Amino acid sequence: MKNLILCMLICISSVTFGQKTECKNFKNGKFKIIDTKVGNSIIERKGSKQTEYAERSKLKLEFKVK
Repeated sequence: MKNLILCMLICISSVTFGQKTECKNFKNGKFKIIDTKVGNSIIERKGSKQTEYAERSKLKLEFKVK
């Protein structure tokens, strides 16, 4: 039983630490956050400028990203 748990932990940790994502991959693009309770949100990033808005409301937020 201990061996089975140890083996599962090793497999899970190798998958978790095996992913290498870099911030530069997310610097530009359009992203959608899906939320059934609050509503969907759209995030657009262009360099150091980020714009966020919800599909249901007219509220639009702009940020400067460092």
